Amino acid sequence: MLTAVPRSKAAEIDWPALPDTTAASVLALQFQLDRTQYWPPDRLRDMQFVQLHRLVAHCYRAMPFYRERLRVAGMRSNTTLTPELWARLPVLTRREVQAVGARLHCSPIPAGHGAVAEEATSGSTGTAVKIRITQLSQFFWHGFVLRDVLWHDLDMSAKFAIIRNDYDGASPPPAGRALPDWGASFSAAFSTGPAALLDLRQSNTAQQVDWLLREQPAYLMTYPSNLELLAQRCLENGIAMPFLRAARPFGESVTDELRALLDAAWHVPVLDGYSAVEVGMIALQCPDHPHFHVQSEGLLLEVLREDGSACGAREVGRVVVTPLHNFAQPLLRYELGDYAECGGACTCGRTLPVLTRVLGKTIDRFVLPSGEKRFQKLAFNQLARSPAIVQMQMVQTSRSRMELRLVLRRPLTEAEEEQLRAALTEALGYPFEIAIVAVDEIAREPSGKFFAFRSEVS
Repeated sequence: MLTAVPRSKAAEIDWPALPDTTAASVLALQFQLDRTQYWPPDRLRDMQFVQLHRLVAHCYRAMPFYRERLRVAGMRSNTTLTPELWARLPVLTRREVQAVGARLHCSPIPAGHGAVAEEATSGSTGTAVKIRITQLSQFFWHGFVLRDVLWHDLDMSAKFAIIRNDYDGASPPPAGRALPDWGASFSAAFSTGPAALLDLRQSNTAQQVDWLLREQPAYLMTYPSNLELLAQRCLENGIAMPFLRAARPFGESVTDELRALLDAAWHVPVLDGYSAVEVGMIALQCPDHPHFHVQSEGLLLEVLREDGSACGAREVGRVVVTPLHNFAQPLLRYELGDYAECGGACTCGRTLPVLTRVLGKTIDRFVLPSGEKRFQKLAFNQLARSPAIVQMQMVQTSRSRMELRLVLRRPLTEAEEEQLRAALTEALGYPFEIAIVAVDEIAREPSGKFFAFRSEVS
């Protein structure tokens, strides 16, 4: 429900606000989202397929690549779509998107969709993807970001801090940059407090803690792996941050252990989300529970078993997404490379589908000598609580071998090494050869992401 007061365009009129045209569009979307989140599931699915029909007809008319795929699946531009018919369409993989390239670019763009920009994924799975996005699809992304803030009733007059790679400045200052507001998702319709941005590449954990103490933000957005390092440093050094009200992680998976760590260090909740450059905002954390609600007004999400059938509640499967509003580069049944667990109905009253967990990508799975693939469920932040360990990363180098890379304050004792091996063996459920390797640092991905586990084995 919209509780914040929008900004008014009329002089001397604060309330009720009279927004300008852009703000009116932002508020009109929120007005609809406030209602559709409680629609009966059948009605929500029906409207998804109404919009999907528009997208499919556009692809059939304008894109030879999709026209052939749609024909083979039994679909034409005027076909009435059903979930059963939709499931016949082959899944589109990241590698296929990369290989097909400009054949997925669509022109002309329907009227009113605005200019087209190009974005690129981080390539964390080894397959970077470039995507063309219209202004209209970006508008929906901003709308779901705003919905997230409204769901959790964040104070938009407070300061917001971000620690990530600073791509906007050619040479970002080491001390960070002051920003006038929270960004485009909010400033069109609302007055917000200031924001502050610190470049992750130019600051270590100690410098980031000092920066936060100077800036004193109410909300902090950064990678989960970075939140872990910051919270650990504060706990180890008795540093309090009473000004913090919530942490907003992005880009990596959030664990229950991280939630507990942030509660112990700062007494703040974690407000998680699930998004991808190619498809926009996928799911937002429920205001009443730690699980996620799929943003079904913006995309059609499927969670599939390995045989392609749909998963039920409490089942884990592949995430396949179709954005409903990007007509510049449509992605029909696009496989993100992520795995998620389906949930049941939510007691909060919202009927948007539930994801209990987002488990991560294919690289988060390890392979047994038999070829069986399993998701690792290691509580790395608990394993790393040894006073000797600063940071750790485990890499599967073969079907029988794991390499544990450690940044250390001092060498481990023989007993500590054996304890680590025993804990890892128990967590993995298989007696891998575990090599412990001391390193000076563990580099992040170029995007700024950090993966505590990686598999080099297919």
